[in-house]
Amino acid sequence: MYESEAEIIELQGLLDRCMSNAGPHLRSIFNRNHWLSARQVCLCLQGVKQVAAATVTSKGEPRVAPIDAVFFHGKFYLSTDSKSLRARHLAKRPALSVTYFEGADPVIIVHGGATFMQKSQQEFLILDSEWVKAYGKSILELSGTVGFIRVDPTTMLAYAFHPERFRETDGQELAISKRRVRVLGSSSHSEVEAVGSPEGHPSEVGAFRDP
Repeated sequence: MYESEAEIIELQGLLDRCMSNAGPHLRSIFNRNHWLSARQVCLCLQGVKQVAAATVTSKGEPRVAPIDAVFFHGKFYLSTDSKSLRARHLAKRPALSVTYFEGADPVIIVHGGATFMQKSQQEFLILDSEWVKAYGKSILELSGTVGFIRVDPTTMLAYAFHPERFRETDGQELAISKRRVRVLGSSSHSEVEAVGSPEGHPSEVGAFRDP
């Protein structure tokens, strides 16, 4: 997870504002009990994900298509070729919408503006490393004109029908305690002792992952 605590707090504020101001129809489907926290969103969106990204033509007609994305420091970054129709749309009309969904568990919607990243920026190399992990090669091996577009959110909504399935804690940062019951003397006297387990123990951490 790339997000700092400050970025998670900022993202939580955006989510709270936007979900509180959502329309009555959306609120009737996803009430407050279905909201995902900023931390759940960040943990859910680790690695390369496929999202639906929508742009607008010069005639105001919507265009939507699947695209690879990474959630990095609280924002979506999309990979696309600078020669693509999508990139040409965004160069002239930077407004776009992005949705990540797995049925209704989760639904993460972002409306905002596009910013084209330069290959010389440090973020470019970090983002490209996610593509290397996912596909075994740099995006620059696909095309010399492929790049990243940052989605600067003005609106963000995050819901799930089963939010309890989405973890709040990064397994790498979690110090799990094992509890051992020790009976002393009689059945009326017992002690529960908490014993720290090694951080990131696979059999323990797995219990916190999404089913």
